[in-house]
Amino acid sequence: MNFIKTSLVGTLALAATLMAEQPLLKVGLMTDTHVNPNISSVRLVDAAYRLFKSHQVDLIANMGDICDRFYPEGYKHIRNTFNTVFDGDYKPRELFVYAGHDALDTKGPDEAYPQVKIHLEAKNDPFDYQVIKGFPFITVPQGARRDKYKELLDKASDEHPGKPLFVLDHVPPFNTTYNSKDWGSRQTRELLDNYPNVVQISGHVHGSLRNELNIWQGNFTAVNCGCLETWFGILRGTSPYGKRSDEVMVLSVFKDKLVFKRYSLSDGAEIKGTTPWVVPWPFRKESAPYNHTTRMKTFQKPAFSADAALTFAADAVPFNTMTVTHPAASPSDDIQIYQTRIARKDANGNWENFTLKEDFGTYYHHESKRASSLSQSFGTAYFKEGETYLVSVTPVNFFGTEGDPIQATWTAPKTVKATTTFETKDPMTELKFYTGFANGDQIEPVDGFFNHKGGQGRIEFPKSAWQTETSKKFRLIIDLRLIQPGDNTWTVMPRRTNPPQNLIFNIFTPEGDSGIMRYVTEAPKKTQEDTFTFAFHGGRPGKIQVTYARIEIVD
Repeated sequence: MNFIKTSLVGTLALAATLMAEQPLLKVGLMTDTHVNPNISSVRLVDAAYRLFKSHQVDLIANMGDICDRFYPEGYKHIRNTFNTVFDGDYKPRELFVYAGHDALDTKGPDEAYPQVKIHLEAKNDPFDYQVIKGFPFITVPQGARRDKYKELLDKASDEHPGKPLFVLDHVPPFNTTYNSKDWGSRQTRELLDNYPNVVQISGHVHGSLRNELNIWQGNFTAVNCGCLETWFGILRGTSPYGKRSDEVMVLSVFKDKLVFKRYSLSDGAEIKGTTPWVVPWPFRKESAPYNHTTRMKTFQKPAFSADAALTFAADAVPFNTMTVTHPAASPSDDIQIYQTRIARKDANGNWENFTLKEDFGTYYHHESKRASSLSQSFGTAYFKEGETYLVSVTPVNFFGTEGDPIQATWTAPKTVKATTTFETKDPMTELKFYTGFANGDQIEPVDGFFNHKGGQGRIEFPKSAWQTETSKKFRLIIDLRLIQPGDNTWTVMPRRTNPPQNLIFNIFTPEGDSGIMRYVTEAPKKTQEDTFTFAFHGGRPGKIQVTYARIEIVD
């Protein structure tokens, strides 16, 4: 009898616990789907809908750039896919954020967004406020007017005191989640800093949900949804390559917490299933677990194994490219980047770093597909034949904690010789700096630096440097010292002048005083009139000094 009584009490207690743990609301989150008129482009959206269906979500939210451009056929593909997956009585509610790509090839958002709504058969306007199962959801379009944004925030705050205010916005607030220093909105950050109960959910920057920087807490909470498209990310010293993402989130709202679970659509498995993002509620800034400083202390320092070593390989002799290979460090889940530096001897015989290239760790791959070693390549423009260089590789985790580097020396063998079309003798006089990507004002050097105003700018070379036959490729070699206040950074790239075109994805510059760093990029000549500049974008005002520049023809 006592056994039966005890079992009954235990069963009732377990049932009560399970009932208490049922979420009050479940939301499927995705972003940057970039669908086009081709039906195959909706494949990942279809997979996302099926995963959300398996989790019986109450709401599905798409954070914008729904189509790659204003493609009526693409929006219809999305609607038809939803209707195919949810073909019974169960149909979750939907919210869409209207964003910049959805207005491309139109006269602008005012023309495009009402049409996007019609083609999607969406229920929400660009600015929208809905209450779903007792929780407020604010939807704003990209580039939202601050007054309207604030009006909706105040309304939701007054009507739902103490509850999380879910704000769906394509662009993240500045300097919150990953890549938001370059792609985030300062205006939004300034506004949301006054609303501690806001949980802002965004897209726009493209990234992997395996990146722990995609959740942030300061004066409020911000979460970025990654993308269902290609992402590039931030690398200093080199242009990042494209990587595909198939990741979405399911948000479960409980009385005392918000739980964000991340999933890969390739197999439906939860990403980092033992450590979902759990946001305690009510929000308390002083104890918020996703504060950057707090997390910096909890993530372990990256480390190479005791026997880790660098290996070097030249592609040939004479060589065009040297590749340095290093083993992966641990823990692979938490290493965001590897920094490869090359140092040369200065006049006093001391090692002096003169270039930096970063590469991503293996964190964004499924655990079963992570490489045991990684490589970084450098062309002949970084070396002088017969000189010895010190090469070091440092692992860095998501929160900037560096592991101890491994390093070794390498002596450059005979190099492939290139034809030089321009080489500086007095770079700050021979090269001109202008504001903007075209036209603009010339900035004269002051105390050995160009005082860049921030935003767009460019270094121009003598036009004679580009006078060679069509179909040739130029190599731009430029040594720069950049000084920027605080943790600001710029992006740099070679740029064709006519038609205007960036030739690579952005290279990010180091923060603060970079010291002298070498940048090597290439520019293919397509017409006889082609000329190129070295362009700067983003960031705040700062100083630029050119210490050396050379242009070569690549055979």
